[in-house]
Amino acid sequence: MFKLQNLNVIRKVETEEEKSRLESQGFKEIGEVKPDYDDMIYNDLKQAAKEKNIEGYSSMKKEDLIAILKGLESEEK
Repeated sequence: MFKLQNLNVIRKVETEEEKSRLESQGFKEIGEVKPDYDDMIYNDLKQAAKEKNIEGYSSMKKEDLIAILKGLESEEK
């Protein structure tokens, strides 16, 4: 997730395409934002798991998805 700012407007975006679109409108990146998996809805968690190629994500419970995604995030550091 990326955080961009233009004057007093701040936007958070998920993809490089969205980031590039905002940069073309004058926004500047002010940092990456870690996703807050605890506040995400179930379908967004499943999408995040799919993007990270987690097997069996479609049958997992919300709590399991959160634990796995947080675990992957800590491994990436």
